[in-house]
Amino acid sequence: SFSDYAEPLMAFLADLPPDDRVILVGHSMGGVTISLAMEKFPQKIAVAVFLTAFTPAPHLPIRTMAEEVLTPLYHQ
Repeated sequence: SFSDYAEPLMAFLADLPPDDRVILVGHSMGGVTISLAMEKFPQKIAVAVFLTAFTPAPHLPIRTMAEEVLTPLYHQ
């Protein structure tokens, strides 16, 4: 699940000292993970880089992205 996939990053950011900030780079589905991290820990993210990554948006939530974008990739 996305929760399991994102858990190591979320745990790392939760344990990060309050004044430390990180640069996140997400590739492919890592874009979803760093998006979640940016929402949950905005004060700990200095910069986020989406490198050919999936990026959920208000008009394209993750469920829609999975159904419309990812599912066809696995059924080719």
